[in-house]
Amino acid sequence: MQIGTKGRHVTDPRFHVGPMERLYDLVLDMVETRFDAETRERFAGWLRSVRPTQGHLAIMLTEMALSGRRMGKQNLTLVGFTLDGEPVVTPDLPKYDINYRPASYWTRAGDGVDEGSPSPSGKRPTVRRRPFLDLGREFLPTREPQEVEIALISLASVTGDVISIRARRSGKRIVYGIVDEYGTNFRFSPTQSTQPLSLGELIAMIDYATGHLDGARGLTSAYRDYNLEGCDAERLVDFVTVTSDFYPELQRYYVDEARAWLARVKA
Repeated sequence: MQIGTKGRHVTDPRFHVGPMERLYDLVLDMVETRFDAETRERFAGWLRSVRPTQGHLAIMLTEMALSGRRMGKQNLTLVGFTLDGEPVVTPDLPKYDINYRPASYWTRAGDGVDEGSPSPSGKRPTVRRRPFLDLGREFLPTREPQEVEIALISLASVTGDVISIRARRSGKRIVYGIVDEYGTNFRFSPTQSTQPLSLGELIAMIDYATGHLDGARGLTSAYRDYNLEGCDAERLVDFVTVTSDFYPELQRYYVDEARAWLARVKA
């Protein structure tokens, strides 16, 4: 391929793709194998929409994450893709087992682990605590047969608003939904999978969901930001609580995320 010729993946004619074209094909095949054909097409569309340098970097990081190659001393994890198809690649978080994946959403809570026993990372599961009178849940849509709640986002609002992340069986696939009591049309990824989400994939779903708060992104800090004007930031640290019967470390992860949010706001 000569300089000035458009590639199939990079549309800027000024950029010399060369052997990167083959790497694009390889990585897109890996993404389709790891996720599905729809995710591959979203990723390919995103690559065509960004500058070649950004696309090349994303391809290289995605390949390193999927093949298990380290970046220096750091392991990389591909936790998912945004709705636009942008890959979410993060360094491994030593405090959390972001590759933890429940064996099933249709076994007892804790993935068959006896209550009080450690999670795969060696830490004991977080006990889910909800108010005795939980009005927010009363107004959520009724769950379908075989539909389970895999995570719950609770807001310390006057009306006790909650957002429920759910999973249901559909043939050999798991289909996901995010609902609240207002009928909000949440947009998120993935919408389905062949196996339960890893902790990292669920975090990416929560952090990149849209369709609420006039274009905000994410289901935690977005609500703190929305209420920040006229309110002390420290009072908003506990405004959002994330709990799960299937992901023992999820609540603790978002406790740390709230503290990091406070540090950024006060900086």
